[in-house]
Amino acid sequence: MKIKQIITSAFLLLCLCSTAFGQITKNPYATIEMGEEYSISRSGGIGSIVGYDKTGFYLYKYETKSFFRRENYLERYDNDLKRTNSEKLELPKNCSLVRITQLGEELYIFTEFLDKTAKEKTLFVQQIDKSTLKLKGTAKQIAQISFEGKSRFNSGSFGFSVARDTSKVLIYYDLPYEKNANEKFGFHVHSIRWMLVENKNVQVLSIRQSERKLYDLKFRHRFQKMK
Repeated sequence: MKIKQIITSAFLLLCLCSTAFGQITKNPYATIEMGEEYSISRSGGIGSIVGYDKTGFYLYKYETKSFFRRENYLERYDNDLKRTNSEKLELPKNCSLVRITQLGEELYIFTEFLDKTAKEKTLFVQQIDKSTLKLKGTAKQIAQISFEGKSRFNSGSFGFSVARDTSKVLIYYDLPYEKNANEKFGFHVHSIRWMLVENKNVQVLSIRQSERKLYDLKFRHRFQKMK
């Protein structure tokens, strides 16, 4: 429970920018620990806590430089809520950040590249070195969407769901669709080592817009129950 309490404490600290120190007892089962205050620029923001281990936790934050450019940062805090490292994330060339997530004990970053010429949107995954907070190794392509004949505003998108035991990752596709037609989607299931376990991208499913939300919830629930 200690890790969860620390994560909750850090989230409250960074969101509220509280200057309080010490402990505040909320109930017999938990306390809130406040660390020192950290400032961010007016154009910056806090994303979320993206991972944790026995030594502390990892926080994603960003700074918006222009309408089309954002700088992404990953920070590590120890169990005393002190920042021990802050690193600007150098993404693969021409790629944009999609998500940072923890799988098992490791941190991974997902980025996508939009090729306007080839009409393709490609998803990559790459490991983050937790000691340096820098990207480790090379980016691995794990999914691709073709939007041939469509505009970049109808180029599809990627979604994610991690199994409860973190042994599998669902890569979910929103595929380009025609006006007034049913939406299309598909999915890949990867193991934690990024080996393809299941591929349903060929058999495209279609459902009406009004049914989409309920179906999406059922679909993700079934994946979470996979072993």
